[in-house]
Amino acid sequence: METEGTLILISFVLSITPGPNNLMLLASGINHGFMRTLPHMAGILTGMALMFAVIWQGLSFVVAQFPWGPRVVATVGGIYLLYLAWKIITSAGPAAGREGPGKPLHMVEAMVFQWLNPKAWVMTTTLVGLHAAEHQGWMGLAGLVLVFSAVCLPCISVWVLFGAQLGRILRQPVALRAANITMGVLLVATMVPVLLGQI
Repeated sequence: METEGTLILISFVLSITPGPNNLMLLASGINHGFMRTLPHMAGILTGMALMFAVIWQGLSFVVAQFPWGPRVVATVGGIYLLYLAWKIITSAGPAAGREGPGKPLHMVEAMVFQWLNPKAWVMTTTLVGLHAAEHQGWMGLAGLVLVFSAVCLPCISVWVLFGAQLGRILRQPVALRAANITMGVLLVATMVPVLLGQI
C-alpha cells in the first residue's frame, strides 16, 4: 500500500502542476469551453497510456543506449510546442468557425504531443520505475494506467474548467487576445529549461 500511496501522490503532483499540457488545456478552456476540449483531454490520457505501455516493455532501456535521444525529443517537442503556442496566440476564440485558427486540439494531435512532451517522459519513466519495482506483467501495467488516469483526469479537468470560467469573463476581443498571447508565451516558457538542458 505504501507504493500505491506514493504512486497516487506523485501522479497528483505531476498532473496538477503547470506544464505544456495544462497550459494548453487552460487556453482551450478559455477559447472553446469544457465540452469542445474533451477530445484534447482524451488524447492526453490515451497518449500517456500508450507511453506507459511502451516504456513498461523496455523502451527506456533502448533510449538509455542513445544519449542524444532525450535531446532530440526535447528539440522536436520544442518546435512542435512553438507551433501550438502560435495556434493559441492566433486563436480567434469562441466566435471562430470550427475550421478556423481557433479550433481545439484533436484527440490524435494531443496523443502525438505526449511523445514530444518532456514532462510526459518524466512522468511516465518515473511512475513506471516506481510501480514496476513491485508489480510485474500486464496486470501491473493495467493497474498503473488505471491509477494514473483516475488521478490525472480530475487534475486536468480543473485546468479546463478554470479556463472555461475565464472564457466567460474574457468576452471582449482585446481581453481574449491578451489572454491568448499570455498563454502562448507561458507555453513556450515551459520548454526553456528543457531546451537549455536544465532538466
